[in-house]
Amino acid sequence: MHDFLDEQKFMTRIEELVKVKQLDHMEAVIKFCDENRIDIEEVLPLIGRTLKEKIRVDAENAGYMKTKSARLPV
Repeated sequence: MHDFLDEQKFMTRIEELVKVKQLDHMEAVIKFCDENRIDIEEVLPLIGRTLKEKIRVDAENAGYMKTKSARLPV
């Protein structure tokens, strides 16, 4: 894996992809791995609590998984 990456730098790169390419967070992780020729399993240690939560919310909003708790419509 790229030694220059830590959890915060990885999160920053993923958020940039989300904004610029208009991807959800999981798509951004996959795109990052593809572009940098990194196996997705190598970045697992870099996916912190915040990014995991954003991936979960994206999946719930897309209907890929049940919501964890009841939410009020916003």
